[in-house]
Amino acid sequence: MSNSDFNFNQLFTEIFYPETENLRQKYFESDKQFVHYTSVNAAINIISKNQVWLRHTSVMNDLMENKQGWVLFEESYKKHATVFEKMYKILMPGNETNLDNELQSLIKSAMDNTYVASFSEHLKEENGIGRLSMWRAYGKGVTPLALVLRKSKMFYDGHEDTLVFTPVNYLTKNDFEKKFDEMITRLEKKLHLIKPENKQNVFNNLVIYFIYLITTTKHHGFKEEKEWRLIHISKLFPLNFIQEEIEVIDGTPQIICKFSTKELPESISMNDLIEQIIIGPCLHPKVVKESLVKLLNENGIENANNKVKLSDIPLRT
Repeated sequence: MSNSDFNFNQLFTEIFYPETENLRQKYFESDKQFVHYTSVNAAINIISKNQVWLRHTSVMNDLMENKQGWVLFEESYKKHATVFEKMYKILMPGNETNLDNELQSLIKSAMDNTYVASFSEHLKEENGIGRLSMWRAYGKGVTPLALVLRKSKMFYDGHEDTLVFTPVNYLTKNDFEKKFDEMITRLEKKLHLIKPENKQNVFNNLVIYFIYLITTTKHHGFKEEKEWRLIHISKLFPLNFIQEEIEVIDGTPQIICKFSTKELPESISMNDLIEQIIIGPCLHPKVVKESLVKLLNENGIENANNKVKLSDIPLRT
């Protein structure tokens, strides 16, 4: 990597993601882990196949999760449309394309091909019991599990050929507008530092910033979920270790983006990844534990019996 590349990458981070970088650094220096709340069926697939599934944003638990960011983005963008037209002329001189149409087309195309896997921050006091609100969300009609995962390079590293892992923004309308305004201010201040050969790249990354902002924005009422998302935009950033396959989930056939953790740029085994499995409130917890311990043993995961815990948190439905 040349010095000019490094400077540009640093500039790009300073403009678009200073808060995210700070949050990542703070989290990875903490003693927290990540946890993936899911059903026992999905967990068996994850463990037995060393496989992670990413689902399309349109089939997430709450349809508003996919709309909240878009609605807030449209409102904030319209407020600053004149400023963006001015910056567009600087970044893309001579381009007569209508900025509004181009942005709408690029963002919608990306959103149509965006897949995510959701994780939550796992606190020490939740070891062995999990989080009540998450059991309520994932415990209807299924046996819910919480896969507590060690922090690793699966989630955060410097590889360009990996997935984006980023915290969710729980924002009010005012919070979103403030975040939007701050990014514009940083971009305006840095425009003079951007070399001509990097201007197209900056515009592309502005679009990418919008896509990630929309994808990671949720209603502030969900803040206690403490969610992070693993994001894959299949058409924009195709990755050779991800396969697309059709699965039927809750009666709906859908494309699932799958990858084996062993195929990541730095191979990771489930033994390295799984810190603990918590079985949520269910009808037959002891039977489920016996099955999971056997599954872990068969897949080379050490200390299986001690890793599987039964949550005794009361769940009222």
